[in-house]
Amino acid sequence: MRFNLVRKKTFLDILSDVYGLTVYANEGIEDARFFRSLNPLARKLAFNLPMGFYETSEQLRDRWTNGQWEALKKKSLESGVNYSISVLGDAGLGGGVHVAHNPVLSLRGCTHHKQRYKRHHIKNLNTEYNKADRNRIEIVFATTEDELRGFYHVLACQYVREHMMVFQPFELYRRLFAQDFGQLLVAKQDGKVVGGMFLMRDDKVLHYNWGARARIGNVSIGTILIDAAIEHALSAGYDYFDFGSTPLSDDALLRFKLKWGAIDEPVYKYSTLQNQGIMDLNTAYMWPRKLFSFLPIAVAKKLMPIAVPWVVSG
Repeated sequence: MRFNLVRKKTFLDILSDVYGLTVYANEGIEDARFFRSLNPLARKLAFNLPMGFYETSEQLRDRWTNGQWEALKKKSLESGVNYSISVLGDAGLGGGVHVAHNPVLSLRGCTHHKQRYKRHHIKNLNTEYNKADRNRIEIVFATTEDELRGFYHVLACQYVREHMMVFQPFELYRRLFAQDFGQLLVAKQDGKVVGGMFLMRDDKVLHYNWGARARIGNVSIGTILIDAAIEHALSAGYDYFDFGSTPLSDDALLRFKLKWGAIDEPVYKYSTLQNQGIMDLNTAYMWPRKLFSFLPIAVAKKLMPIAVPWVVSG
């Protein structure tokens, strides 16, 4: 399995612009391009991808066959810059730290999109669709920026009030959507966006990166959105549906993702000098997060282009 999107220059340029990153090239070391944050407190950190984006260990092993990791470790000792690499699976570099879960559903050989779902989950899913029908909720792909903005408002409300966490700047979604890297599946009630899933196309992999839903009765909007996304992935010829990373402490979210028949893939982080402490966004900074949850939604949206670049180096 390969995540090729994270090797495409146009995609990486979007991440650089939105997150305030600079490219840190290493002369004399083949294929060793890293990012550094403009955050002055992170000047001694260099990383292969911002937090939450990964390539696979298979890709890294294929690319690095000329001792690049050992060369970077030597350069770290000379410069004091700590290089870190986060990948899906064990890259065999030694000293890796398990930092997140990342369930992936294989669709290879499937003749029906529900083929690998847990049996009791299929029954529950039928119940959710019945409730959605009674509440006049439909699932469609977004085609306009207005729909994207509708999704972003739902996402901002959920992240501020419920998750009490920072969320992506709107510009990231807008640019990925405009470049056709991203597509948005939305739930609508009487024409109004009440939920959505932002997906990213990546050759044979469809990534589920961000999702949100309003509370409409007792309908599990997120559940029917995932089912619709997996059905689309199979019909569109994808081999894998990537559920994205999950904090190690969030057992409930991990169990939910595994109900769909996904297999958990570990995310490992390797560092040339020392491994930084794991930032578990599910449990960290609870008091600041409680204060954050009282912010007006409009203010929170405006703060994200400033706040998010300070945390992406993770």
